[in-house]
Amino acid sequence: MSPIQYVGEHLWIGHVIHAAVIIGFLASINGVYAYFKNAKTQNTDWHRYGRWSYLIQGLMVVTTIGLLFYSMFNHYYEYEYVRHHISDDLKLKYLLAAFWEGQEGSFLLWMFWNVLLGLALIKTAGRWESPVMGLLSLMQAFLFSMIIGLYFGFGEHVLKLGSSPALLVRETFAAPIFQNPEYLKLIKGNGLNPLLQNYWMTIHPPTLFLGFASTIVPFLFAFSGWYYKDAKAWLKPAQEWALFSGFILGTGILMGGAWAYEALSFGGYWAWDPVENMSLVPWIMIIAGLHTNMIARATGRAVRTTYIYYLLAFILVLYASYMTRSGVLGETSAHAFTDMGLEWQLILLCVSFIGIGLYKYFQNKSMVSLPSDEDKINSREYWMFIGAMILLFSAVLITSSTSLPVFNKIIKLFQPDFKGHVIVDSISHHNRFQLWIAVLVCLLSGFAETLRFKEGHWDEFKSRFLKLITISVIAAAALYAATFKSLDSNSWQHLLLFFAGIFAICSNLTYLFTFLRGNLKLAGSAIAHLGFGVMVLGILFTGLNKKIISTNLFAQQDLIDGFNTEDYMKNLVLIKNAPMTIKEYEVTYNSDTLLDPFNREFEIRFDQKDAEGKTVKSFNSAPSLVYSRNENQSPSSNPSVHRSWKQDLYTYVNWLPPSMMNQESAEKSEAELKYQNYHITLNDTFFFSSGYGILKSLKNTVQNAEYEKKPGDGILACNLEFHQLNDTNTYTSQPAIISRGEFFYSLPAIQNDLGLKMKINPSSLEMYYPNSQDGKDAEMKVNDEVFIDGYKIKFTGFDKNPSHESFDFHPEDIAVAATLIITTPEGKQIKSEPIFCIRKNEVKVIPAFHFDDQIRLSCFKIDPQSESISIKFLKYNSAQTIDLDLAEKAPRNDMIVIQSILFPGINLFWLGAITMLGGVFISGIKRWIKF
Repeated sequence: MSPIQYVGEHLWIGHVIHAAVIIGFLASINGVYAYFKNAKTQNTDWHRYGRWSYLIQGLMVVTTIGLLFYSMFNHYYEYEYVRHHISDDLKLKYLLAAFWEGQEGSFLLWMFWNVLLGLALIKTAGRWESPVMGLLSLMQAFLFSMIIGLYFGFGEHVLKLGSSPALLVRETFAAPIFQNPEYLKLIKGNGLNPLLQNYWMTIHPPTLFLGFASTIVPFLFAFSGWYYKDAKAWLKPAQEWALFSGFILGTGILMGGAWAYEALSFGGYWAWDPVENMSLVPWIMIIAGLHTNMIARATGRAVRTTYIYYLLAFILVLYASYMTRSGVLGETSAHAFTDMGLEWQLILLCVSFIGIGLYKYFQNKSMVSLPSDEDKINSREYWMFIGAMILLFSAVLITSSTSLPVFNKIIKLFQPDFKGHVIVDSISHHNRFQLWIAVLVCLLSGFAETLRFKEGHWDEFKSRFLKLITISVIAAAALYAATFKSLDSNSWQHLLLFFAGIFAICSNLTYLFTFLRGNLKLAGSAIAHLGFGVMVLGILFTGLNKKIISTNLFAQQDLIDGFNTEDYMKNLVLIKNAPMTIKEYEVTYNSDTLLDPFNREFEIRFDQKDAEGKTVKSFNSAPSLVYSRNENQSPSSNPSVHRSWKQDLYTYVNWLPPSMMNQESAEKSEAELKYQNYHITLNDTFFFSSGYGILKSLKNTVQNAEYEKKPGDGILACNLEFHQLNDTNTYTSQPAIISRGEFFYSLPAIQNDLGLKMKINPSSLEMYYPNSQDGKDAEMKVNDEVFIDGYKIKFTGFDKNPSHESFDFHPEDIAVAATLIITTPEGKQIKSEPIFCIRKNEVKVIPAFHFDDQIRLSCFKIDPQSESISIKFLKYNSAQTIDLDLAEKAPRNDMIVIQSILFPGINLFWLGAITMLGGVFISGIKRWIKF
């Protein structure tokens, strides 16, 4: 049997990508060998060979990324990575986001940043280049192995090396569709997760991955110093790169917090999610390493510790990669990747660099002589070292708690019945321990800044130090006394942290304006510590003072099935156009709009009232829902944040009617309704249990935001008027039904005030859009007249450039409309233009419907030579009736539940975080300028 010759596949792309990855992998291995050979022999040929190897692997990374982008841009769905992350309706601006959504793309992003970092290191590393680039090439080799996609072995004993981004769809699973040579015409892309179609997805991952990638560089210099047995010279470049890494990685983490706050409904910017934690701990270790690095450069102490901290920072990035990519966090984090069979490779990556780092450390640690005397308690290095140890302790606590799934997995290998340990409330768990870390860091950053290295001139400096600390303590105490009541907590632990944060602010401000006299070139660390203090206050205010204001127990009891009093204490039920009062606001649900198939936006108006009930401020909130491509999955809620300098009002939709939730909920709700059929004539009255209705009119137009008109649609809609017994109000509804080819689409209407749901029965379509074969035939020439069923029809000529709102003409169509004048028995004249169209030798008849008169005219034949036509005339449904299905006790579809949270002091958090990173930037700028 000959192999299937598939049509439309672009196989050359996959072949080139696969070849590029293999060449890049081999070039990386060559780079490792050449660079370390040069480091050992100082042979310039090996140095040149190492550089060429690195440039080749860099070119292979760019080639792979470029071709994968090309495939995604052109929607080449034969490739599984493209099919899984791209769809025809994906906006071009999210192409980058789709690229690094998957594991292979994120590995390529990491490799791309390594390429750029390597080029910068080749230019700037100087005598450290060979061991630095040799070890970086080894890292690239490991990353290439993650996407190489090779299999070794036979039968069931197959070892998978990496997952290729160039894997074909038909290579991933077996399906009958692949027996069709033109299968590409039958498949569509899954597309980017709608939740990730956000501008943050475009800028946050590359920033974060640059931060991750850069953590290797300080360790590379530390390793190189140990390799060359140079105890201290490596500290300067390592510090410069650690500042870069700390700034970039911190910025990436802050971006993630902003994304979570703006686009996720867990009510904040940090949730101690495992993936969040594993991005934070490498940053903590980089900052700890920076502090010991400064100690080492100033005093010669803590050189070994700095090496270990930089090693830990990089290893924690590798460990984070294992945690998020091995599938071990699949049940505990919403951010983790699924397992792709790379677990053993990720473990090998971690173990290899741990082994390399520790081997070189223990091999050469004796070259670093330990000081004979102890650090003095009144020296800056003493307290900086203590601070670095506190940061290490923080990282250990976070990592160990986050690693519980790993520990559980290991224990289960030996105890299969072990159920595993679980942290029920991760936020409380981490906050309980990290609170004390924050207290100590604030206090240390407050007074250690003013000390000097090696207790220099302590006798002369002592009085100045005490003066600065005294001023700081007095200022902090005064500010604390004036503001502590604004903190909504009586916990002494929180009050202690509040004072510590204020002390950090006051002491660093005092240091800035008295000791440094505003010299920004020297102010980086003080500004960073100041920012940390402000950030701590912001965390306290947003964590302790936040208030859920969305409640009105008096007005909303028993509106939602399953809601209890506790639910109503946190949530507000809103009925469209019915204002509801909460706290000082009057809230109105005005409308909701389906922006596209995956996004529904709500307009909620807030009117702030004063004590007399007058409106002093009004604004609109626009929370939204993001629907999944899985129609049975519940939508995700995106909050809307109304910002002010004092506080944010954070609002999101917390409950929806079943009809808006998902297909499964809608079908279940629909199945519970009991419909009764009514055969109604125009202006007839029909009765239901609590009132009656009247069919007021029929029409072929519909106004419905969820209806997208397409050529050829046949529309049947009606106006219904309802009256309730013992109620003088009049209620109107407009259900509709759409005929589209062989299918129909119902647009039901819900009369929420009466609990009624109604839809036009599909049988009604046959009355107004009957079978095309029905009717009476006639042949006519220009100016001929015929009489059919009392109607006079006159053929007046042809329109050779016809148009029709319900038909999509193609450029190659040959279309002609016959112009006919119909005179009804009552004397009314109607112009009718049925169209006869030829498209690629296929005849298409486009009837002219005259809905109000129940007339259809078709032109099914034209003779150009005799200028004659054959028509079919039909008068239908003269009684003007419809079949209506009506259900009582229908659930409302104009009701939503929102949760609104006030975040006082939120801007203190953002200001503090940005100031802290700004301090890191200022510390590094004068060192980076040479780059």
